[in-house]
Amino acid sequence: MLEIKAEDYWLIKDGSTVCVLKKIEEKKDSPRWLVKKLYRNGEAINNFPVAEANFERKLSLQEARKAVEKFFKKRAKDFLNQLSM
Repeated sequence: MLEIKAEDYWLIKDGSTVCVLKKIEEKKDSPRWLVKKLYRNGEAINNFPVAEANFERKLSLQEARKAVEKFFKKRAKDFLNQLSM
């Protein structure tokens, strides 16, 4: 049984690194949580619901920090590339 708490960092099954914000549905078979996506192929950060069944493993703060740094480095590089065009 997973123990998921608000503000925990997790890897979910699609490879995204997320921060759990709060439980939004108390379903018996698969509770749903509102999460903040921290990084996935340079996509924008947003909030979305995820079923508990989709959580892969808990990440350390260091692992989550690396994912965020990678995301922002890519965004900064893309922005600078646009300026140089």
